[in-house]
Amino acid sequence: MRLNKTIGVALATLLLALLMKTEGLSQGEVVWQQTNGPYGGSISALAAGGSDLVFAGIDGLGVFRSINAGNTWIPSNNGLRDMRVKVLITNPAGHLFAGTGGGVFRSLNGGESWTQINTGLTNTSIQAFAVSATSDLFVGTGAGVFRSTDNGASWVQLGLAESSVAAVAATATGTIMAGTSAGVFRSTDNGATWMQFNTGLTSTDIRALVVHPAGYVFAGTNGGGIFRSSENGASWAQVNSGLLATTIRTLTTNASGHVFAGTANGVYRSTNNGNRWLPVSNGLTNTLINSVAISASGTVFVATADGVFRSSDNGNTWTSINTGLINIGVQSLIVNPTGTVFAGTTSGVFRSEDEGTTWTRTITGLTSRFVFSFVLNGVGQLLAGTGGGIFRYNNNNATWTAVGTGLINTDVRALAMSAAGHLFAATNGGGVYRSLSNGNGWTPVGDGLTNKNVLCLAISPSGIIVAGSSGGGVFRSTNDGSTWTPINTGLTNLRIQSLAVNSAGHLFAGTSSGVFRSIDDGATWTRANAGLTNANIQTFAVSPGGYILVGTAGGVFRLADNNGTWMPMSKGLTNPNVRSLTMNAAGHLFAGTSGSGVFRGIPSS
Repeated sequence: MRLNKTIGVALATLLLALLMKTEGLSQGEVVWQQTNGPYGGSISALAAGGSDLVFAGIDGLGVFRSINAGNTWIPSNNGLRDMRVKVLITNPAGHLFAGTGGGVFRSLNGGESWTQINTGLTNTSIQAFAVSATSDLFVGTGAGVFRSTDNGASWVQLGLAESSVAAVAATATGTIMAGTSAGVFRSTDNGATWMQFNTGLTSTDIRALVVHPAGYVFAGTNGGGIFRSSENGASWAQVNSGLLATTIRTLTTNASGHVFAGTANGVYRSTNNGNRWLPVSNGLTNTLINSVAISASGTVFVATADGVFRSSDNGNTWTSINTGLINIGVQSLIVNPTGTVFAGTTSGVFRSEDEGTTWTRTITGLTSRFVFSFVLNGVGQLLAGTGGGIFRYNNNNATWTAVGTGLINTDVRALAMSAAGHLFAATNGGGVYRSLSNGNGWTPVGDGLTNKNVLCLAISPSGIIVAGSSGGGVFRSTNDGSTWTPINTGLTNLRIQSLAVNSAGHLFAGTSSGVFRSIDDGATWTRANAGLTNANIQTFAVSPGGYILVGTAGGVFRLADNNGTWMPMSKGLTNPNVRSLTMNAAGHLFAGTSGSGVFRGIPSS
């Protein structure tokens, strides 16, 4: 299949520029800088302070702080020795508390610095917070409830040591409630004794508790919706009118008594004490709600799997507010002939036309947000392989169209194009598919492919196709994918995570135990790990100059064709867990990380 002439010229120009630029990779270091995104990702916790202060917790990346109601965010982790933030809360004095997998941390200065406060905590898996009217602090842990009467300086266990407490609440009358997988427990004597109160609960897996200003207590459950008690928890009534989602993840109320429920399917609001619920998710690009926080001025914030959203009209409409807030895993990268960088993430596709200074989310028409791979077809069109099929990008209107006709298995993990312009798609569970029509239609080509869980593809200059599988090793095709043969001699790890072919036709297979190389078209493999300080190989890139780059869980390394040792290239890479690599015409590298977006690498000489 011939290339369109304009596209062919553009690709040739790009290749020439890369050949000139990438020779510098063998001479000097690459210095990495984090780009400005892509922003967003899964946010685990929120808390609102005074004067437009908002805090977001990310499980694994700590706390981010905003001083302008979420317009911009910065990391705020000085002293936070455990970054696995699960829950956040502020007390009436404005002190901020973070519950992590390693206990409780406190900040007295708006998140600028943190102190660990675990004295008395015999279980440090923090799952829930509550503050009483007298500013006593309660935590629900993996082994019961603890209380602090001295602003967290010390803790006393209140009981339920055999229970994992997912929710905790304190009423104005001093009653303490704990939500567990076995229902609600209540104490009216400061935790000395507990009684189980499940009367009226048709679901006892409690995920959230909140006390209403009028004295009602609401309980959110896993699968049973919402229950309300007007008797301090002594009995419960289900209040699901209008509620289409029954998995409740979080509950909160505002000063007017409006109740907000964060569910697995969006946000719901009740303005009449839970008698009826209204869905209020307009503007949310992801409806998996992890946390809801409300500021003193009434602004509502929600934490989702796509970042933080803000509403200034009581939840009627939402706006994404993620500038500076990065928790995106970038699984694939590609640069098109015009220099635009595309990043495939767990939240869809983002594109940058200025080397990462700004990113634009590009998901219109993309019905699957898990983007595993990219390829440019024979006429220069961009295709994306996702967990829900293959999509083609339209440059004119920045939209995607599904082009997966013929795909029986739509979990597409890798895409590749041969010199003849034929496209190949690797699927997890369905083997390999081929397209002779630039991706418009697909046909399975799996004769001899005994393992259908194909995770990666590579094509040599001579047209040999290799497919890496999960558990079956590497398969080779010499006839355009029609038949396949296993080629595993010398491979000691048969779960192949990445494949690459350099200009000399040498094959490289990446596994969780390092790199294997073949110089005989895969007939035999030898281990090639010299110099690697991390053997979990997640991605390869090949420069036109012949250099193999590898992204690992511990940084980027380079291997020259005639050099058997890997050299580190991770200076400035503050997140070394690299999932994808690519390069532009200026010789700048781009690394997609697990949780910190995209980094740009510039040769220092």
